[in-house]
Formats: sequence, C-alpha cells, structure tokens
Amino acid sequence: MSWFTKIFGRRSARSAIESSVPDGAAMPDFAAFPNPGRGHTIHVEFADAQGTWSEQVDLTETLATIVGRHVGPCERDGAVVRTPDGLVLAPQVVMVQPLDQRQGARIASTIEVTHPAHFTPGLFEWQHAVSDSTAKAIEEGFAQWAQCDLPALRNALRSDALDLTHLQYTSTDGAPRRIVLGPVYGLVPDDAADSDHEPGCPCCMFTHSFAVFRALLDRTETYGIRLFAMRGPDGEIGADCRVNGADFPRGAEALRAYARSWPGVGLQTRKQYVIMQPPPDADGVSPRPA
Repeated sequence: MSWFTKIFGRRSARSAIESSVPDGAAMPDFAAFPNPGRGHTIHVEFADAQGTWSEQVDLTETLATIVGRHVGPCERDGAVVRTPDGLVLAPQVVMVQPLDQRQGARIASTIEVTHPAHFTPGLFEWQHAVSDSTAKAIEEGFAQWAQCDLPALRNALRSDALDLTHLQYTSTDGAPRRIVLGPVYGLVPDDAADSDHEPGCPCCMFTHSFAVFRALLDRTETYGIRLFAMRGPDGEIGADCRVNGADFPRGAEALRAYARSWPGVGLQTRKQYVIMQPPPDADGVSPRPA
C-alpha cells in the first residue's frame, strides 16, 4: 500500500463522492461544487465474526469542544458552531470505514465555514483521519483542521494586524488581492530547508505552485485552498490540492513537482490551508464579487 493511500484511503472511494476538475479544463466556478456531507451525527452498526457493536458521534459537539480550546467558548446552535469572532462552522460526516480486526475506523468529513461579512457562500474543506474508534478519528481530523485551517480563516477576517504571513497581489484589472498563508502542518525534518527558507516555511508551498493559481487571483471571489504534498521514505511522491473543497489536479501536479525538489531524506509531509480574498476594508468587511 502506498503512503498516500495510508493517509487518505483509496482514492477511488473518495472520487465517487467528490467532484473534481479535469486536467486541461477551463478554470471552473468552484462555488458550484456541492458539499458531500451527510449530516452532523453518526450512528454506525458494525459486525464481524466476534459479534456486533455500534458507535455514536455528535460532530457538532466534538467540533465545539475542539475549537473552543483555540478560540475560547463557542456557542452550539443546532447543527452549527458559532465562534466568538463570528465564524459559523457546520461539520458533516461523509464516510466511515471500519478497519479489519476491530483496529478502528477511517473517516472522511467536511467542515463548511460561513461568515456574514466574508465567507458567503461558505467554504468547505475535507478532513481525513484514522484511529482506533470512530469518535477518536473524528476528533483527530477536527484537531488537525483547528491547527492548520482555523488560523488562516480567523486571520482572513482582519483588515490588518495579521498573525500569519500574507502576500499582496494586484489582478490584471488592477484590483487588490490578499493571500493569507496558514501554518504548515506535517513532518518536516530539520535538514529539509528550502534554500534560504527554514523548514516548514509558510510561503514555499504556495509560491512554488503560484502559476496554476494565477487565474483565481484575477477573479474577485474568495477561495479556500488546501495544499498537501508528501515524499515517502522510498521516494514515492504524492500530493492533494483542493479549491473550496473540489479536487484541483493541476494544483496537485505542481505540488508533486515541488515535493520532488525537497532536500533531506525519509518521510516528509507538508499540509497548509490558504485563503485567497479581496482584502477586507477598514471596517473588516470583504468586498462582494462584482
């Protein structure tokens, strides 16, 4: 089994439930790709030669607890979580796959984020995790999301004083654009520095794949972009790239090329969430697309 499959599961299983953008196709309207989530609660029944058992998980309650550790107390409002800074988070399950010999479960879920002044329509992103129970897998997927994605989303609400690295860009029609670079999460050894950049540098994943995103920078919409690249201990290269939750193969290919250039040896993974947006005005409101 490849290292990429160990992390994400078999790709065919996800492709059946997730829209993707074919290579060579025109840049699509990413807002048109639907969230494949199937609700915020899980009740699954399992059976094997040893007997039967069931597991129940409330994704909204789990997410409220985990996000609260990062931002302070959150409000649960039905199926969504409201953060103190106005983000509305809607978690949903997509898939639960039991592992052989009662070793746990592999899950796929989504979290859709809206905000009345910034993210309308919302942005959704996937979580993939494996653990020794369904509940723990959900917790691990949400914990990674809170470490990797949530900081970029919160910084995107600000007009200035960002905690994270960000880039400025002027589109071909003269409109300003801002790219908020979330923290890099993964396995990055100390000997894996990129030239003059430290290991885990927040700008390298985006700048090395910048050309494939130029068309999005010339649009007025807000985009949430997942960047993931890995190199296995045997040299296997893998990458995953999504824009507003939809697979973006051209981005994945650019990330594979970047991973081939990494110095160092052994298993390396780098994961980042990037927000591409019109910069908010002084009142902290993002301009609406024309």
